[in-house]
Formats: sequence, C-alpha cells, structure tokens
Amino acid sequence: MINRSIQPSKLSWVTVNLYIYLAISILMVFLSLAGGAFFGALVNSAAETTDDNIVGTILAFVFGIGGVIFFGIAAVLHGIAARGMAQGKRWGWILSMVLMVLNVISYIGTLLLAIPAVLGLVGLLDRDVQDYAKN
Repeated sequence: MINRSIQPSKLSWVTVNLYIYLAISILMVFLSLAGGAFFGALVNSAAETTDDNIVGTILAFVFGIGGVIFFGIAAVLHGIAARGMAQGKRWGWILSMVLMVLNVISYIGTLLLAIPAVLGLVGLLDRDVQDYAKN
C-alpha cells in the first residue's frame, strides 16, 4: 500500500508539463483572437465589394472563434488533468496520458514543444506515479 501523503518524485514531471501546455493553450486563445482580427482586417482591406467585406468578416470570425474554442477546451483539459494527477486520481493519470500523447503528436515538428510531452510520458510511466494514481 502506497502512502498518499508522500508524492512520487516524478509526479512533478507530469504536473509541471501539464501546466506548461496549459499556459501555451491560454496564449493560443489570445493569439487566435488577434489572428482572427488581423485576418479580417487583411481580407477586408483587399475586398472590392461589400459582399467581399462580409465574407472576410465571417471568415475572420470563424477562424478566431474556432481557435478560441479549440484552445480553450485544451486549456481546461490540461488544468483538470493536472489537478487529478496532484490528487492521485486514476482518471487524472488516464487523461494526462491521452493529452501527453496528443501533445507529442501535435508538436513533433517543434522539438522544443515536444520535449515536455516526452518528459511527461516518462513521468507517467514511472511505477511510483502509476501506484500513486490508483485511486
């Protein structure tokens, strides 16, 4: 039986990396808003008719809101997973595993962003962390 008051040493490998991706997701929410506004201004400045202005505004809205929704959900999921792991919940371990695998896949082209996900997977596969999250 594992003592739940003592957290495993590699648990921070998981939770810190989840918080890193949480911060990246929040940053991407703001960048989606700015990108949507910039795209709308760019398309509307090149528009020749009123119909082109409307299409540009709709596209900018869709791109901006789509990014906000996607990265907002990602931020919430990373926060929930970090909280579940800190409390030693099994669902937190499973959600963390899914998110870390998705982070490795999505950031594999950018090694700087893929390294925390790989370290998080190493932490998740540690025996002490698995035992800690068996609640």
